[in-house]
Amino acid sequence: MGTGDAFGAGFTRSILPRTTNRNVGRQSFEIRESADLDLILPIRWRNLYPEKPVDIESSREVDEATDTIHFVAFAADTPFGCVSLLNEPVHECELRIRWLAVDENQRRNGTGNKLVNACLQKAQDLGIWCNVRLQAVKLYEHLGFVKISELFELPEIGPHFLMRHIP
Repeated sequence: MGTGDAFGAGFTRSILPRTTNRNVGRQSFEIRESADLDLILPIRWRNLYPEKPVDIESSREVDEATDTIHFVAFAADTPFGCVSLLNEPVHECELRIRWLAVDENQRRNGTGNKLVNACLQKAQDLGIWCNVRLQAVKLYEHLGFVKISELFELPEIGPHFLMRHIP
């Protein structure tokens, strides 16, 4: 992780300047920037690929790229959600959101919204695209993303829409 021109002025590796706190029932959570793949990968794999063992090598190059940013949701010091923001220009956008994952017992409490918003804040005026699973389409639409494809199938993962957010 490091400074990258693709993310505009003010991009830093540090924890977000404004940590997001929110009450989730009786539990609060915060979103932090993190490069700790030992925290991120277990969350990603148990939520997005639950039938498969964690494969560190499958995404190592992207995960460790100097211009990739990872955000992690924590309740106290326990991580339970994550998302990654990549420098991958295509679809008239400069950045890509990948691997939005939230533990099932923490879903529908605003965590996904806050994780995607962390990406939007970091991107500033840059466009973002992503492949979105059906169950997350409403979340992304609520945040201003629009569908730019027909429904398509990602092998071994399921149906998705290509969506983007252009400020």
